[in-house]
Amino acid sequence: MGNFTDKLPTDDALKALEEALVLGVKLGKLTPDFKLHGHRDARPSMDSPGQKLYDRIRKHKHYEPIGPNIVTVSPKSPV
Repeated sequence: MGNFTDKLPTDDALKALEEALVLGVKLGKLTPDFKLHGHRDARPSMDSPGQKLYDRIRKHKHYEPIGPNIVTVSPKSPV
């Protein structure tokens, strides 16, 4: 939680995110080829998650842009 327009989350928070993603794959909650998106990929009018964090997300190996107003659902996700 926070405003990540001008600064990134702490290194500990970014590390925890990465560990959660790895664990999600390990536990079968995420597929090994999961796609990571920023909130604004689906709703371009949104500033979320903040420019600094969005720039970081776009460098992640699992980042993949999506078109506006497209919702993706993983087969592993509860619907």
